[in-house]
Amino acid sequence: NSRSKIETERKIVQRQAVKIVSQQLMAKVRSQNDLRHFPPPRPISKYAIIGAMNTKILDQLEFNKVKDQFTEYLQTEQAQAELRDLVPMTNPERIQNQFTEIQEMAEIFVEHHGFAIGSLRDISEPLRRLELDADLNIQELIAIKKVLQASADLGRFYADLENVELVALKRLFEKIEAFPSLQGSLQSINDGGFIEHFASPELQNIRRQLKSCDDAIRQTLQDILKKSGHMLAESLIASRNGRSVLPVKNTYRN
Repeated sequence: NSRSKIETERKIVQRQAVKIVSQQLMAKVRSQNDLRHFPPPRPISKYAIIGAMNTKILDQLEFNKVKDQFTEYLQTEQAQAELRDLVPMTNPERIQNQFTEIQEMAEIFVEHHGFAIGSLRDISEPLRRLELDADLNIQELIAIKKVLQASADLGRFYADLENVELVALKRLFEKIEAFPSLQGSLQSINDGGFIEHFASPELQNIRRQLKSCDDAIRQTLQDILKKSGHMLAESLIASRNGRSVLPVKNTYRN
């Protein structure tokens, strides 16, 4: 019972602490006028309302099963989210525009069979955090880098596109921004998450010093290997947990 009481009190304290921290954070945000960075709440679409009102009809039409047939062809997280939220449309103009986009995309595939954007993550959350001056981790930076690369590729593709007349898709292609300066900066992070030496002069200098130290250590071990080779189990420099070591015979170990 006492243990349960302590656990309950601990949870109450945790909730109070979270509440206090949240209040302090919001006070700081308000004082810095950062609320303008928060995106406005998305209005409830009339199509979503219609979808909610007619779920029984959609179930009878097996609408979700129809949507599932597209899942394997979607390469981006944003496309997957849009498919999940997809409901029947009632606006004739919007429906016609969607059919026009499909027709134009079909014409693109006729001329360019290998056209693809590639697998991309949804970067809306990292971008929102950037608006709040928050730091991003390596994987988030890589995701942004890939989106920028895809944007640049799409821009070049559209600039070189021939034999296809675009109307509905034209406005989408022309809205694409590549941000070449930012894209260039992110090249310092490779796809494996390694930050290249040229990311900054300071990083390059630190890694140069580390390499110099590693070379000095290795040279010292080489000298020991030559002078005291009879005390070693093997005539080589081994590696243990990322460190260079010499395998000493049991008879010479303290």
